[in-house]
Amino acid sequence: MDEIAARAGISKGGLYLYFNNKEEVFQAAVGYAAESHRSDAAKKVREGKSAAEKLRSVISVHIEFMEEKRKLFYFMMGGSSGPPHVFQEKIMEERDKFLAIIRGILEEGIRRKEFREMDMEMAAKFFFGALVVVCGDLLFMKEGEEFNAAAVEEKLMDLVLKGFEEGGGSA
Repeated sequence: MDEIAARAGISKGGLYLYFNNKEEVFQAAVGYAAESHRSDAAKKVREGKSAAEKLRSVISVHIEFMEEKRKLFYFMMGGSSGPPHVFQEKIMEERDKFLAIIRGILEEGIRRKEFREMDMEMAAKFFFGALVVVCGDLLFMKEGEEFNAAAVEEKLMDLVLKGFEEGGGSA
């Protein structure tokens, strides 16, 4: 609470003028972070020309979010014990909105004949799940370890666009 108050430029007591307890403060922080993450992704997606470029934008925004909000994201996920109950509803709500962005990109890609027909819900969850797990490495990195965002982006896009079949992708 002291760190939050200091960053906000107010006293710890001043926080309680706006929030009744710690849970409300953290809910507001989680809500703001999740909403700004989704908003950043939606804005970046609008800049892309092809569906593949838009998926790449989603990866890029998610990696940036994880790098910038590493501590908050770790807290949101409850460290090693999973998401605190108080955040589960908000996390699921924002996840569903993020999945809608991904589904929209996939649907556009199918309409433009960039992607093949597929189960949209499964494909969106597959992409998002892969992104979350791969970027989750950022949460558990030791001091001084490097996370090569460009390499992660390339490898994930290779898997998404070329799949697992022999001759489909690069190593």
